[in-house]
Amino acid sequence: VGMKEGREGKLRVEHQRMQGGVEKASRRMKAIEDEKKQLEKERAVLQSKSATLDLATKDANVSTSRDRQEKDGLTKEMAGVKKSIEDATSNLNTCLLYTSDAADEEDSVDLGGGRNI
Repeated sequence: VGMKEGREGKLRVEHQRMQGGVEKASRRMKAIEDEKKQLEKERAVLQSKSATLDLATKDANVSTSRDRQEKDGLTKEMAGVKKSIEDATSNLNTCLLYTSDAADEEDSVDLGGGRNI
């Protein structure tokens, strides 16, 4: 009987030790699962922010592209206006006739803008 009780006592002690290890492992597993859930939440937030950033980047690229196209269009339009002005004014003969000169020197100013001295 004594040996049997001694052996049962050792088994009980071993069982309690193992039970303590199982409980410790269970707590650690729960902590790991909680940490995993938290990381999954953070990952979802980061993915959402990343998606938002991707959309903002695409919008910025589209805006930049539109701005560039608009600028190119305006540059071409301005070049066309400049060419039109140059074409329209290239055939004009410039004549500087100051009215004060004409008034002071009635007969010495011809209609071509020159002076008769």
